[in-house]
Amino acid sequence: MRWYHVVLFLAILGGGFYLGRKVDLVLPLPDKQDETSTYIPAKTVDPATGIERQPQVIAPVTQVLNSETATIKLFEDAAPSVCYITTLSMRRDYWSRNIEEIPSGTGSGFIWDKEGHIITNYHVIQGGDRATVTLSDRKTYDARVVGAAPEKDLAVLKLKHRPAA
Repeated sequence: MRWYHVVLFLAILGGGFYLGRKVDLVLPLPDKQDETSTYIPAKTVDPATGIERQPQVIAPVTQVLNSETATIKLFEDAAPSVCYITTLSMRRDYWSRNIEEIPSGTGSGFIWDKEGHIITNYHVIQGGDRATVTLSDRKTYDARVVGAAPEKDLAVLKLKHRPAA
């Protein structure tokens, strides 16, 4: 038996003990097994201190699934407004004296309104001379900084209407 088999066995065994203890604490209410039912854990006493633990109400599975479905829908509705921001800095090459752009930072932001304002963090654009924004449809646009609050780590960009080359 190899060492990682022993580690895997101990991890599974520990997880089983942990889950087994959690399952023992939860008891369903009798005669109420529909969508509106709730589960109340049994009162337990900590053997080391003798202090009684307060019961916690646990949501039924259908309520958790409805909540998860709502979260997924919220994500799907909001995802198109999230964008990827790349800032570029101008730099003069030491030997050739040519000016070139180099990436100086990346981050995310979200589209605020139909005019193309984007909210992001100040540290994303800090030190950059130019910004490009890639939307969820993978189109890339140039953007300019129209406002910043470094003390709050917030910045506002505005998209230019033509896609970047």
